[in-house]
Amino acid sequence: MRKAEQIVSFIVMIIAAAAYIQTMQFPSLEGFETGPSFVPRIYSIILLVLGAILFLQSFRSSTAKLPEKVKDTLIIMGLMLIYLFLVEWIGFNISTPIILIIFLAYLKVKNWISYVAFPIGVTLCIYFIFQVFLGVPIPEGTIFG
Repeated sequence: MRKAEQIVSFIVMIIAAAAYIQTMQFPSLEGFETGPSFVPRIYSIILLVLGAILFLQSFRSSTAKLPEKVKDTLIIMGLMLIYLFLVEWIGFNISTPIILIIFLAYLKVKNWISYVAFPIGVTLCIYFIFQVFLGVPIPEGTIFG
């Protein structure tokens, strides 16, 4: 698995470098030290550093339990891809509680109140912060929109 970690870390560093290069095309604001490229550049530098750390750790890491971690990671990534399609198709307010319930089931949460309170609470919280307070539109989906 060391080889796989090295390949993944290399890909992460390439993505970070590409993101940083992409920020050079952002417009600059006259009279301001920071512009629209400031935060994306910080994130891409952090991602580059984390990719380098992963690369260095790949020489020291043990292979114990790594296949299970890879399986879990792939499942979570697959669920997130499904969520992206669900958000566009049925909208944020319906797809978010569904995917959160699936995540709770995958994590084997036994408390049934968590299956109700957590998805509804997170969805309402995000809705009120972005839609109501900040005025950022939340996807309604192609079925309902």
